[in-house]
Amino acid sequence: MLEFGQAHSRLLTRGALAVLVVQMGVVMVMLAFGDAPTYDEPDHFGAAVEWTQYGDLRWSPDAPPLSGLLAGLPFRFIHVHVPVADQAIPDFYAQTVGQDILYRAGNNGQHLIEIARMPMIAFTLLVVLVVFFFGRLLWGTAGGLLAAAVASLDPTLIAHGHLVTTDMPLAGFMLAASWLLYLAHMASGRRSFWLLFAAAACVGGALASKFTALPVVPAYMLLAAVPALRSGPLLQRLVRGVGRAALLAVVAISVVWLVYLMVDPSLSYTRVSSAPSGTKGLLVSIAQHVPFPAPFRDGLATQIALDAAKRDAFLLGHRYLGGRVNYFPLLLLIKTPLATLALMLLGLFMVMRRRSKESLKRLLFLLAAPLTGLAFAMASNTNLGIRHILYIPLFGAVLCGAAAVQPLRLRRIVAVGYLVVFLAVSSLIAYPSDLAYVNEAFGSGSHGYRQLSDSNIDWGQDLIRAKPALAKLARTQPVWLAYFGTVPPSAYGIKARAPDPNNLQELRGGILAISVSLINTWQPGTYDAILTGLTPFAQIGHSILLYRIPT
Repeated sequence: MLEFGQAHSRLLTRGALAVLVVQMGVVMVMLAFGDAPTYDEPDHFGAAVEWTQYGDLRWSPDAPPLSGLLAGLPFRFIHVHVPVADQAIPDFYAQTVGQDILYRAGNNGQHLIEIARMPMIAFTLLVVLVVFFFGRLLWGTAGGLLAAAVASLDPTLIAHGHLVTTDMPLAGFMLAASWLLYLAHMASGRRSFWLLFAAAACVGGALASKFTALPVVPAYMLLAAVPALRSGPLLQRLVRGVGRAALLAVVAISVVWLVYLMVDPSLSYTRVSSAPSGTKGLLVSIAQHVPFPAPFRDGLATQIALDAAKRDAFLLGHRYLGGRVNYFPLLLLIKTPLATLALMLLGLFMVMRRRSKESLKRLLFLLAAPLTGLAFAMASNTNLGIRHILYIPLFGAVLCGAAAVQPLRLRRIVAVGYLVVFLAVSSLIAYPSDLAYVNEAFGSGSHGYRQLSDSNIDWGQDLIRAKPALAKLARTQPVWLAYFGTVPPSAYGIKARAPDPNNLQELRGGILAISVSLINTWQPGTYDAILTGLTPFAQIGHSILLYRIPT
């Protein structure tokens, strides 16, 4: 009877997990077909095609190639017409290549983007499985299922999990590394060694996906050393700990080299003018001497230079330049579903109330890496979006699983059940504007443009949805479209005229459809003369605002 009960329980667990994964997959596939290419996707797409088909690392040195190799995997089997680049132009950006392939080479651009998004969706679903396994390891089966439910219903993870970018691969590899390191801590002998090796490979995967993984490596080295500190003479423990930490670093660096060699076995890379060779500064000097391939070093220096440039940012209705320490914490409060915040607090309370060394150790392995990454993000000058800390919602989902830790009392079961239903309803309402999600405490998605900008709200994703709305309006009055994106609206059959910022008087008596990011950060003040005192009468996907301009 006991064996039958256990088998029945396993079947229910697998069924529930399958439902969570499938529903998330369906939503992401629908978004993949409904969203226009976001601002950065042509860049990553162009690099993906060039890396997989031509092995040229010059095309996008500002990002490591692993995410591009993943997105470009289908194009090893699908023919894509690639225009011949003008080799006389050394500063030939991958974004230009991507735009050429998508919209100026006779290809079906939207169809190609949809294909490239499929591997990213598959990767994201695998990450949700890691959320389940990590949650189950820490809190039991119920905790694993709760963690997977929180992750699979999170609008932000859904929004960015289907896009051709570097953000989900970074977050996924970071999560897998922490999970495997905790498994290595619990194991012994050869099993511990191989789990440590696998975790180190995931750290390398994170580094080969996005440069912001680099500041998190010391946290992983610390976690790798923890098992060696349990018993034995002090000197012996320190030697073993340093050895495990060094092994993680060496394997991670080796994985990065392997990824670059997969693209270009001869490493024939030569510096292009977009690499900041003339940029000065201590961090840039350090970047040029880290033990990684030359394109990695140049890309890292590029990102350091971009961060130092202090770009425009927008938070809670205020424009500013550079970074603020409170940006990412406030962003998490705005973009995280209220139910998830409540489950995280409940989970943290359930862990802390036990006051045991084991509970604290679990928190160490769960939170050391994401909190290190968050601290680095808070110190940066780049305040562009929650996607840069996409690992926080993933690790937060695992923490939520602690709310279901045994023993489960009826009152807690009811509370957790209510919060999961609340989260599911919020996620359902957010569709198809998951990228522009803002929780109910801040007015929901329709008020997002008052709070945030850029990839938090408007990344150019709603161009396809704009076509029928603008066509209907154009039957009775003039319509202009000021669009924030890197794809031509005409490619999607949109005939609305683009306004001339130097002649805004021509808009009077018509309708202006304008992207939120243009108002808040990219062209701040440009349209104030005609929009001051006006409120939008409608929105397209919460990222494009519609204004009636009086005569």
